[in-house]
Amino acid sequence: MTPVTGEPPQSQPHQAQVALPARDRDAFRKKGVFFRTLSWIALIVGVPALLAIFIVGPRHNLPTWAAGLAAGAVAAAWGFSWVHSKRYLALSAQEALDHDHRPPVVYLRSFKDDRHRGVVSLKDRFPLWRFLHPIRTWGAFLNSLDVRTEEELLASVLQHIGPVIAIGRPHEKLPQLGAARVYVDQDSWRQTIHDFLAKAALVVLRLGETPGFYWEVEQAATRMEPHRILLLVPLSRKRYNEFCERAKIHFPKGLPPWNWSALRNLISPNLTGKQKALVYFQADWTPVFVDLTRVRWPRKLRLRMLTRRDYINVFDWALQPVYTQLGIPWQPPRFTFRGVMVILYKAIPALVITLIAAVLLIFAFSSR
Repeated sequence: MTPVTGEPPQSQPHQAQVALPARDRDAFRKKGVFFRTLSWIALIVGVPALLAIFIVGPRHNLPTWAAGLAAGAVAAAWGFSWVHSKRYLALSAQEALDHDHRPPVVYLRSFKDDRHRGVVSLKDRFPLWRFLHPIRTWGAFLNSLDVRTEEELLASVLQHIGPVIAIGRPHEKLPQLGAARVYVDQDSWRQTIHDFLAKAALVVLRLGETPGFYWEVEQAATRMEPHRILLLVPLSRKRYNEFCERAKIHFPKGLPPWNWSALRNLISPNLTGKQKALVYFQADWTPVFVDLTRVRWPRKLRLRMLTRRDYINVFDWALQPVYTQLGIPWQPPRFTFRGVMVILYKAIPALVITLIAAVLLIFAFSSR
C-alpha cells in the first residue's frame, strides 16, 4: 500500500476498459435533444393551458377531477421527457474523464440497487414532521418539482472532489443518472475496477450484499489508502451488522457499531432518502460512523443552505472531514439568482404569518 498523504494520486492514462460503450452517440444526442424539446413544449404550452383550465373551467362546469387529470398529464409528460433527455445526453465515463482531468471519484454498488433507480420517494419528500411545520411544508413542495435521483444528488456533491464514474449495469438500454457510466463485458470488469482504483481520489461504496460487491470492498480496502474510502449505509441495523461481520477482516480496525436513531429519522429536517449514515476512515484506519439525521450546520450558514436541497446540504456538510483529509477546502454554497429565488419562495409563509400577526396586534390594540 502506498504511503498516506494528503495529495490525490496523479491521474494515469485512460485504460482501454473505459472506452465508450458500443452505441451511436450521435443518435443518442439527437434523441436527447428531441426529448429536451418535448419537455420545454410541455412546460411552455402546458402551464398556461392549465391556468386557463382552472380559471375558465368553473364557469363551464368543468369537473375538478378533469382539471386535476390534465395537470397530472402535463406533469408526467414533462417529467418523462426531461429525465429521458438527461439519460440520452449523459456523458460516458471516458467523456467525463476527458472533460475533467482531476483524479475521479469511483462509485461502487450492487447492480441490483440500480433497479430502484434511487428515486426520492414521496415519503422522503414529505415526511411527517413537515406537515406540522407550515413554513417547512411550503418549502417541501419544491422537492416535488425536483426529479433528480439520489445518485444524481450524491454525484452533485462528490463532483467537488472529482468526476464521478461507475461501471454501468450490463444490458441496460440507457445509463442511469448520476455517475458517468462505462460498460464492460463479464471478462474485463475486474480489471476495470483495478484501473479505476489506481487513479481514484476517492472510492465510494454503497453497501450491498452481492458477492461481486464484497469483492469490490476487498479490493478497495487492499488497494486504497484509508482516507480515500467512503461507505454509504442504506441498510437496516440487522443487515449492517451482518455486513460488518463479513467485511471486518478487510479493515485493520474493523467497522464502527450501528449508531443511527430511528426517532430522529422520523422527525429530522434532513431529507437523505434511503441513506442513513456514512462511514469514513482516518489515516490510521480508525472508522468514523456519521448518523446523517444528526448533521447540523451553524446558524450563520443557514441562509446559504436554504438555496439547496437538504440532501445535498447534509452530505456536503458531513463530508467536511473527508475533504480535509484529501486536502480539498470546503466551500459554502454561493448565492445565485436561482438560489435567491428559492430563498424568496421559502420566505413567503414567514412573511404571511408575520403579516397576519401584525394585523391581529393592530386589531387588538385598536379595539381597546
